[in-house]
Amino acid sequence: MQNLLTAVRAEIAACRRDAAEGAEKVSLHSGHRVSSGERSEYLFACRSWRDLFNNKPLLVRPERSEQPWAVTEAARLPDGRVRVVTSAELGPSDRLSAGS
Repeated sequence: MQNLLTAVRAEIAACRRDAAEGAEKVSLHSGHRVSSGERSEYLFACRSWRDLFNNKPLLVRPERSEQPWAVTEAARLPDGRVRVVTSAELGPSDRLSAGS
């Protein structure tokens, strides 16, 4: 039951963020999965990463998707790519929207 409540709260928060004017968001592109398991790791390119996203839980979903947002950890690597780690299945999409 607690997991259901957590998921519902995360989805409500994500919907509010998506509709909010001025919400902090970023587009990730040219992504691919580099490892899978209980938590999968993806690498993406990003043109305008915001340092305020580093080492914070973020919400992601495929770009222009109606799918629920998934909780993830993301951080920019020294080479400029963004490492995304999540237990959600992001599918074959190589483009994501992320927000805090």
